[in-house]
Amino acid sequence: MENKIKIIITDDHPIVRKGLRQVIESDSQLVVLAEANDGVEALALIEKHQPEVVILDVDMPNLDGFETAKEIIIFRIIKKVYQWNNNERKKMI
Repeated sequence: MENKIKIIITDDHPIVRKGLRQVIESDSQLVVLAEANDGVEALALIEKHQPEVVILDVDMPNLDGFETAKEIIIFRIIKKVYQWNNNERKKMI
């Protein structure tokens, strides 16, 4: 796992997380370290696992993707954050 890009997926829909995991892990250079249901859980998992990439749903309960991204950026926890809205699937950095 040393040379693989480490990823955390954050989405409040388990089926979406499962589908993303399957697609991501079909690439031998990528590995999903953990999945989070909301931004609060994501921040705890990010601190624990230190991934290179976090994928965030924009619309989530407790702490949405925008607020989670702000926390990640403020504390410079990781290098890349990808956000999307389930309706539009836009990549934002």
